[in-house]
Amino acid sequence: RGGMVRLLVLVGAATSLLCRLCDALTNVTLPPPDGSGGLYVIDVQDTYPANWSDVDRLYISAGHYKYMRIGNLPDRCGDNQKPLVITNLGGQVRVGGLGHYYIMGISGGCNW
Repeated sequence: RGGMVRLLVLVGAATSLLCRLCDALTNVTLPPPDGSGGLYVIDVQDTYPANWSDVDRLYISAGHYKYMRIGNLPDRCGDNQKPLVITNLGGQVRVGGLGHYYIMGISGGCNW
C-alpha cells in the first residue's frame, strides 16, 4: 500500500512537470515593469525564443507600466491560422499616466 501511494505521488509530480513544460511551450509570459517602469521588447520573437507558430497566448504580467512597446509579433495572416491571444496574467495591466512621452506601441504580424 505504501508503494502504491509513492507511485501515485511520482506520477502526479511527473504530470505536473509535463503540464508546466507544455504551458511553457505554448505560452510566453512577459515580465512586469522594469526599473524604468516600462516594458520595452522591440523583438519579442528574438527575446523570447519559442516556436511562435505554436504559441497560443502572450501574457503581460500585472502591473502599472509607464510605457509598453512590444514589437515583431508573429505573422498569423494565412488561412486556418489560429490567432495569438494577448492577455493579462496575475491582475490588472495599466499603461500610462506616469509622464512618459509615449504610452503604448504593439506591432508586427497580424491576427492577434
